[in-house]
Amino acid sequence: LISVVPAHAESDGGTFGFLAWDFGYASAEATPEACPEGLNTGARELYLGDLPDAERERLAAPENGRELGRMVGRRGNLNACANPTEFKNYGLKVYQSKVHYGLNLDGLGSTDTNTAAPNTCGHPNFTGFNGEFGVDNQMGRVVGCTRAYMAGGDFDNTTGATLVDGSYSVLIELSDVDDKQNDENITVGFYSGRGSVMLDAGGKILPYQSLAVHEDSRFHNVTKGKIVDGIITTEPFDLRLEVHQQVIHSDHWIRGARFKGKFLVDGGLRGIVGGYYDLEKRWEHVIHAGVITSILTGYNCPGLYQKLHDFADGYPDPKTGKCTAISSAMRVGAIPAFVIHRSPETETAQTR
Repeated sequence: LISVVPAHAESDGGTFGFLAWDFGYASAEATPEACPEGLNTGARELYLGDLPDAERERLAAPENGRELGRMVGRRGNLNACANPTEFKNYGLKVYQSKVHYGLNLDGLGSTDTNTAAPNTCGHPNFTGFNGEFGVDNQMGRVVGCTRAYMAGGDFDNTTGATLVDGSYSVLIELSDVDDKQNDENITVGFYSGRGSVMLDAGGKILPYQSLAVHEDSRFHNVTKGKIVDGIITTEPFDLRLEVHQQVIHSDHWIRGARFKGKFLVDGGLRGIVGGYYDLEKRWEHVIHAGVITSILTGYNCPGLYQKLHDFADGYPDPKTGKCTAISSAMRVGAIPAFVIHRSPETETAQTR
């Protein structure tokens, strides 16, 4: 049994449904100020740089590409992404600008790395491009000089393609909305979706189509929120969404997440999700992407692994004191849609 929730029902508290066409990392431009040493180098070039001149020239030749591919980031049954501490760490250039996208997650505005709010590790803050004070986005700091993560880059292209083909689906629902400009009590849900996506003749996602939420309730994320002067904000919630993007089959697991956004004139939704991305889940994505992705898109796994842990700023381990999650920001762009809820009998129990 299923029930259909209309996208724009106005009686008994309005409900607005959306289908995401954008749900990727909120990347900033890699300007000379942000990346004074330039962008990071891929694993292939780093490996070749360690070799004697003659061997480097031989392996760099196109006819020896397969041989080189078997050598970069691999040793026996180990590989540099699944076993990053077993391989040479080439370091990673990080984002140096003081301005980035994101939300103030910890309530602090200090740039003192010794200052830490409860349940966080001390770190410097950004100022948002919108002028917001105390923005937390350590993930953006780590990957801001890496080509794969740049706006319009490899990962953005993959995200866009999989949202269009339906293999990766994010549904959003705002309910109990009495006034789209000011409402002190609304309900906001983020869901993984199921089903194919309908496209127009130009390959764009059609608005107002019906899509069902995922049958697994682990991917149902509901929180309370409010609207003030047209700006939607939510209370913190833990966000888990299923991710199927080519070779990556995992979850987004963002703890203490918050959404900030607004309704668009065309009926869509735009905003940002900020929260603390679980390091283990984040690294699972890197393992699935594999060494070949680090070769093609400009990073080395040992360097990325170390920086993610060095810059992690959320949810300290009670035994070690080291943070287990990293503040992050995800762009949200969505068009109107009908969100179909399954009856409770068809959903699986929520588990961790």
